[in-house]
Amino acid sequence: MPRPDLLAGLDAAVPPNVRRVEQAVADPGSLDADLVIGADGVRSVVRGLVHPRGAERVETPYVALRGVRPAATPSLAGEYWGRGLIFGLMPFGPSGSKREYWFTTHRSELGPEPLDVATVLAEARERFADAARVVRGALEQAGPDTIATRIWVAPPLPTYVRGRYVLVGDAAHAATPTSAAEPATPSSTRSRWPRRSTPRATCAGGRPSASRSPRPPAPPPARSCARSPAPRWSSSRPTLVE
Repeated sequence: MPRPDLLAGLDAAVPPNVRRVEQAVADPGSLDADLVIGADGVRSVVRGLVHPRGAERVETPYVALRGVRPAATPSLAGEYWGRGLIFGLMPFGPSGSKREYWFTTHRSELGPEPLDVATVLAEARERFADAARVVRGALEQAGPDTIATRIWVAPPLPTYVRGRYVLVGDAAHAATPTSAAEPATPSSTRSRWPRRSTPRATCAGGRPSASRSPRPPAPPPARSCARSPAPRWSSSRPTLVE
Protein backbone atom coordinates (compact mmCIF):
# COMPACT_ATOMS: atom_id res chain seq x y z
CA MET A 1 0.00 0.00 0.00
CA PRO A 2 1.39 3.46 -0.86
CA ARG A 3 2.32 5.32 2.30
CA PRO A 4 0.05 8.33 1.59
CA ASP A 5 -2.95 5.96 1.35
CA LEU A 6 -1.94 4.24 4.60
CA LEU A 7 -1.55 7.54 6.44
CA ALA A 8 -4.87 8.78 5.10
CA GLY A 9 -6.60 5.63 6.35
CA LEU A 10 -5.03 5.91 9.79
CA ASP A 11 -5.93 9.60 9.96
CA ALA A 12 -9.54 8.86 9.10
CA ALA A 13 -9.75 6.36 11.98
CA VAL A 14 -8.86 8.96 14.64
CA PRO A 15 -11.98 9.95 16.63
CA PRO A 16 -13.11 13.55 16.02
CA ASN A 17 -12.84 14.43 19.73
CA VAL A 18 -9.07 13.88 19.74
CA ARG A 19 -7.11 17.12 20.06
CA ARG A 20 -4.39 17.35 17.44
CA VAL A 21 -1.13 19.27 17.82
CA GLU A 22 1.22 19.18 14.85
CA GLN A 23 4.70 20.45 15.58
CA ALA A 24 8.28 19.25 15.73
CA VAL A 25 9.21 17.67 19.07
CA ALA A 26 12.86 18.14 20.05
CA ASP A 27 12.38 17.17 23.71
CA PRO A 28 9.75 14.43 24.15
CA GLY A 29 10.45 14.46 27.88
CA SER A 30 8.72 17.83 28.11
CA LEU A 31 5.42 16.54 26.69
CA ASP A 32 2.47 16.66 29.06
CA ALA A 33 0.96 13.25 28.33
CA ASP A 34 0.26 9.95 30.07
CA LEU A 35 1.67 8.00 27.11
CA VAL A 36 4.37 9.01 24.61
CA ILE A 37 4.71 6.69 21.61
CA GLY A 38 7.98 6.96 19.74
CA ALA A 39 7.08 6.15 16.12
CA ASP A 40 9.75 8.52 14.82
CA GLY A 41 11.94 6.09 12.89
CA VAL A 42 15.60 5.20 13.09
CA ARG A 43 16.46 8.81 14.02
CA SER A 44 14.14 8.58 17.05
CA VAL A 45 14.41 11.21 19.77
CA VAL A 46 12.30 9.03 22.07
CA ARG A 47 14.66 6.02 22.02
CA GLY A 48 17.11 7.69 24.37
CA LEU A 49 14.38 8.07 27.00
CA VAL A 50 13.69 4.33 26.88
CA HIS A 51 17.34 3.28 26.85
CA PRO A 52 19.91 6.13 26.98
CA ARG A 53 22.82 3.99 25.80
CA GLY A 54 20.86 3.03 22.70
CA ALA A 55 19.88 6.55 21.70
CA GLU A 56 22.10 6.89 18.63
CA ARG A 57 21.43 5.12 15.35
CA VAL A 58 24.23 3.00 13.87
CA GLU A 59 25.55 3.55 10.36
CA THR A 60 26.08 0.62 7.99
CA PRO A 61 28.36 0.61 4.93
CA TYR A 62 25.34 0.22 2.63
CA VAL A 63 23.17 2.60 0.62
CA ALA A 64 19.71 2.01 -0.82
CA LEU A 65 17.90 3.24 -3.91
CA ARG A 66 14.09 3.20 -4.09
CA GLY A 67 11.70 4.02 -6.88
CA VAL A 68 8.45 3.25 -8.71
CA ARG A 69 8.14 2.15 -12.33
CA PRO A 70 5.46 0.85 -14.73
CA ALA A 71 4.80 -2.85 -14.14
CA ALA A 72 6.30 -5.32 -16.59
CA THR A 73 4.33 -8.13 -18.24
CA PRO A 74 4.78 -10.84 -17.17
CA SER A 75 5.64 -9.69 -13.66
CA LEU A 76 9.14 -10.46 -12.45
CA ALA A 77 8.40 -9.44 -8.86
CA GLY A 78 10.61 -10.94 -6.19
CA GLU A 79 14.04 -10.47 -4.62
CA TYR A 80 17.33 -11.01 -6.43
CA TRP A 81 20.36 -11.68 -4.23
CA GLY A 82 24.07 -11.57 -5.00
CA ARG A 83 27.27 -11.09 -3.08
CA GLY A 84 26.79 -7.78 -1.30
CA LEU A 85 23.95 -6.82 -3.68
CA ILE A 86 20.18 -6.98 -3.32
CA PHE A 87 17.45 -5.97 -5.77
CA GLY A 88 13.74 -6.15 -4.97
CA LEU A 89 10.64 -5.69 -7.12
CA MET A 90 7.02 -5.86 -5.95
CA PRO A 91 3.53 -4.68 -6.98
CA PHE A 92 2.70 -1.16 -5.79
CA GLY A 93 -0.67 0.40 -5.12
CA PRO A 94 -4.18 -1.02 -5.53
CA SER A 95 -4.74 -4.15 -7.59
CA GLY A 96 -4.53 -3.33 -11.27
CA SER A 97 -2.55 -0.11 -10.78
CA LYS A 98 0.18 -1.46 -13.10
CA ARG A 99 3.01 -0.01 -11.05
CA GLU A 100 5.92 -1.69 -9.30
CA TYR A 101 8.11 -0.59 -6.39
CA TRP A 102 11.80 -1.44 -6.70
CA PHE A 103 14.86 -1.07 -4.49
CA THR A 104 18.56 -1.89 -4.48
CA THR A 105 21.24 -2.00 -1.79
CA HIS A 106 25.00 -2.08 -2.20
CA ARG A 107 28.15 -1.21 -0.28
CA SER A 108 29.22 2.41 -0.75
CA GLU A 109 31.47 5.06 0.74
CA LEU A 110 29.36 7.92 -0.62
CA GLY A 111 28.16 10.52 1.82
CA PRO A 112 27.45 12.19 4.12
CA GLU A 113 23.69 12.48 3.77
CA PRO A 114 21.78 13.80 1.99
CA LEU A 115 23.07 11.63 -0.85
CA ASP A 116 23.09 12.82 -4.45
CA VAL A 117 20.71 10.49 -6.30
CA ALA A 118 22.50 10.75 -9.65
CA THR A 119 25.82 9.82 -8.06
CA VAL A 120 24.36 6.82 -6.21
CA LEU A 121 22.57 5.69 -9.38
CA ALA A 122 25.78 5.83 -11.39
CA GLU A 123 27.58 3.76 -8.76
CA ALA A 124 24.72 1.24 -8.58
CA ARG A 125 24.64 0.81 -12.36
CA GLU A 126 28.32 -0.05 -12.24
CA ARG A 127 27.94 -2.50 -9.34
CA PHE A 128 24.92 -4.22 -10.93
CA ALA A 129 26.36 -4.23 -14.47
CA ASP A 130 26.41 -8.05 -14.61
CA ALA A 131 22.97 -8.49 -13.04
CA ALA A 132 19.83 -9.85 -14.70
CA ARG A 133 18.06 -7.68 -17.28
CA VAL A 134 15.22 -6.80 -14.92
CA VAL A 135 17.74 -5.32 -12.46
CA ARG A 136 19.68 -3.36 -15.07
CA GLY A 137 16.45 -2.14 -16.63
CA ALA A 138 15.10 -0.76 -13.37
CA LEU A 139 18.29 1.19 -12.76
CA GLU A 140 18.45 2.52 -16.32
CA GLN A 141 14.80 3.64 -16.18
CA ALA A 142 15.06 5.21 -12.71
CA GLY A 143 13.00 8.39 -12.73
CA PRO A 144 13.20 11.74 -10.92
CA ASP A 145 11.27 10.33 -7.95
CA THR A 146 14.10 7.92 -7.10
CA ILE A 147 15.30 8.19 -3.49
CA ALA A 148 18.84 7.47 -2.26
CA THR A 149 19.58 6.92 1.43
CA ARG A 150 22.24 5.47 3.69
CA ILE A 151 21.05 2.36 5.56
CA TRP A 152 21.02 2.84 9.33
CA VAL A 153 20.07 0.43 12.10
CA ALA A 154 18.86 0.91 15.65
CA PRO A 155 21.06 -0.61 18.37
CA PRO A 156 19.61 -3.69 20.12
CA LEU A 157 17.52 -2.70 23.13
CA PRO A 158 16.64 -4.78 26.20
CA THR A 159 13.15 -3.26 26.26
CA TYR A 160 10.88 -1.07 24.15
CA VAL A 161 9.02 0.41 27.11
CA ARG A 162 10.12 2.58 30.01
CA GLY A 163 7.58 4.39 32.14
CA ARG A 164 5.28 6.36 29.87
CA TYR A 165 7.55 5.98 26.81
CA VAL A 166 6.97 3.27 24.20
CA LEU A 167 8.92 2.59 21.00
CA VAL A 168 7.38 1.12 17.84
CA GLY A 169 8.58 0.42 14.31
CA ASP A 170 12.02 1.55 13.20
CA ALA A 171 12.41 3.63 16.35
CA ALA A 172 12.53 0.31 18.22
CA HIS A 173 14.22 -2.10 15.86
CA ALA A 174 15.37 -0.59 12.56
CA ALA A 175 17.38 -3.28 10.80
CA THR A 176 19.14 -3.98 7.54
CA PRO A 177 17.18 -5.60 4.68
CA THR A 178 18.98 -8.90 5.23
CA SER A 179 17.97 -9.15 8.88
CA ALA A 180 14.43 -7.81 8.61
CA ALA A 181 13.00 -8.34 5.14
CA GLU A 182 12.77 -12.12 5.02
CA PRO A 183 10.35 -12.71 7.91
CA ALA A 184 7.97 -10.19 6.33
CA THR A 185 8.27 -11.66 2.83
CA PRO A 186 5.49 -13.99 1.64
CA SER A 187 6.59 -17.61 1.45
CA SER A 188 5.65 -17.68 -2.24
CA THR A 189 8.34 -15.07 -2.87
CA ARG A 190 10.93 -16.63 -0.59
CA SER A 191 10.57 -19.95 -2.40
CA ARG A 192 12.15 -18.38 -5.44
CA TRP A 193 15.48 -18.20 -3.65
CA PRO A 194 17.65 -21.20 -4.62
CA ARG A 195 18.20 -23.48 -1.64
CA ARG A 196 21.92 -23.59 -2.41
CA SER A 197 22.09 -19.80 -2.08
CA THR A 198 20.28 -19.38 1.22
CA PRO A 199 21.16 -15.84 2.40
CA ARG A 200 22.42 -15.55 5.96
CA ALA A 201 23.75 -12.28 7.36
CA THR A 202 26.53 -13.16 9.80
CA CYS A 203 27.91 -11.01 12.60
CA ALA A 204 31.56 -10.86 13.54
CA GLY A 205 31.11 -13.56 16.16
CA GLY A 206 29.52 -15.92 13.67
CA ARG A 207 25.96 -15.68 15.00
CA PRO A 208 23.39 -15.42 12.17
CA SER A 209 21.14 -12.38 12.30
CA ALA A 210 18.70 -13.75 9.74
CA SER A 211 17.54 -17.30 9.26
CA ARG A 212 14.55 -19.27 8.04
CA SER A 213 13.46 -20.44 11.48
CA PRO A 214 10.16 -18.96 12.76
CA ARG A 215 10.43 -16.09 15.21
CA PRO A 216 8.29 -15.57 18.31
CA PRO A 217 5.76 -12.75 18.01
CA ALA A 218 7.51 -10.45 20.50
CA PRO A 219 11.21 -11.39 20.63
CA PRO A 220 14.21 -9.30 21.53
CA PRO A 221 15.29 -7.45 18.37
CA ALA A 222 17.38 -9.43 15.93
CA ARG A 223 21.07 -8.67 16.26
CA SER A 224 22.02 -6.16 13.59
CA CYS A 225 25.45 -6.15 12.01
CA ALA A 226 26.59 -2.71 10.95
CA ARG A 227 29.74 -4.10 9.35
CA SER A 228 28.41 -7.17 7.58
CA PRO A 229 24.68 -7.12 6.87
CA ALA A 230 25.04 -8.47 3.35
CA PRO A 231 24.27 -12.09 2.44
CA ARG A 232 27.32 -14.33 2.16
CA TRP A 233 27.79 -17.62 0.43
CA SER A 234 31.03 -19.27 -0.60
CA SER A 235 30.64 -21.08 -3.88
CA SER A 236 27.11 -20.72 -5.22
CA ARG A 237 26.37 -18.59 -8.24
CA PRO A 238 24.74 -15.23 -7.32
CA THR A 239 21.07 -15.17 -8.16
CA LEU A 240 21.50 -11.70 -9.64
CA VAL A 241 23.20 -13.24 -12.68
CA GLU A 242 21.11 -14.80 -15.43
